[in-house]
Amino acid sequence: MATGSCDNAIKVQDAWGTCLVTLVGHDSWVQALVFYPGARYLLSVSDAKTLRCWDLSQQGKSVKMFDAQDSFVTCLRWAPAVAKSALSDSASKGKGNDKVSKKGAVNESIAKIFAG
Repeated sequence: MATGSCDNAIKVQDAWGTCLVTLVGHDSWVQALVFYPGARYLLSVSDAKTLRCWDLSQQGKSVKMFDAQDSFVTCLRWAPAVAKSALSDSASKGKGNDKVSKKGAVNESIAKIFAG
């Protein structure tokens, strides 16, 4: 499980509540968190109007950051259909190039979609 708070940090904990890692990088309160299915990635948003993607397989390294610019983001949800579409688009762009990796396709598929 993971918790975010007004100290701008995220704590990832095991089932017994033992802190496994503390993720630091937001400049304001952490408002929402969501795990990617499989729990490799964790998305977070803060009052600083930023969204971060953390790779938990790399000790919680922040691998992407998006700026929501004028909008506060207060909740998150994975949209599997959108991610699948982005994966197919990136795979079709890579046709003929055997060096395009699955990891690259996943990184390209993490895109910002803000709904009001």
